[in-house]
Amino acid sequence: MSSTNRNAIDVLVRLTKDREGKDKMIKIIQYIGKVVLWGMKAGPAGEKRWSLENERVVRALVDNFSMFRKMIRLFDWVEPLHEIAEYVMPAGNNKGKVDMLAISRSVFDLVNTVADDVYCLYKMKVIQSKQIGEIADVQSNRAWLGTICIDLRLLFEKRQTILQMKASKDRDEALKMNTVSILKLTCDFGFCAVHDVFEWRLSPIYQASLGLGSAFLR
Repeated sequence: MSSTNRNAIDVLVRLTKDREGKDKMIKIIQYIGKVVLWGMKAGPAGEKRWSLENERVVRALVDNFSMFRKMIRLFDWVEPLHEIAEYVMPAGNNKGKVDMLAISRSVFDLVNTVADDVYCLYKMKVIQSKQIGEIADVQSNRAWLGTICIDLRLLFEKRQTILQMKASKDRDEALKMNTVSILKLTCDFGFCAVHDVFEWRLSPIYQASLGLGSAFLR
């Protein structure tokens, strides 16, 4: 086996062993599926490019992978809850100036992850109330937008710090990673703000492209 193939397999193994890596892979497949679904209907009216059965298969893949990604993120609210507890009741000699931006981010993250879990349970039909499911979906999206905005601000602040560093390989690498993170969050912002929060119903390719871009840049 060539070294290139071995390295590719090693990367694949690391991705599938890690939850975030597995989520990334599935997100890429999910949004490629959404692009395919858009392509199925993008031809001239009346043109039959794909069979109805093929469309059902792709749609089932997209929907089930979306649900799987929700399920593997269940109980993610534990981390922001722990962060808030640390801010409110700091241990030992950690008492000091309160970072309101960090607290705000943790609160947004807590609301987002709790609402995500409620919506996931609704989709699983554990919670039967449609009203509760819809409220959870709305609050989850709004809170996610809040975390995105704070993360973007922090990344731009970090960028200013990096730019002030002396030219070096480490500086160039840090700047590159910072740029990738900003682009990724910009895709998330466009996806969340336009499609989920303000509900501007643009072409499905808009949402699919931003979701795919975010997955690749993650």
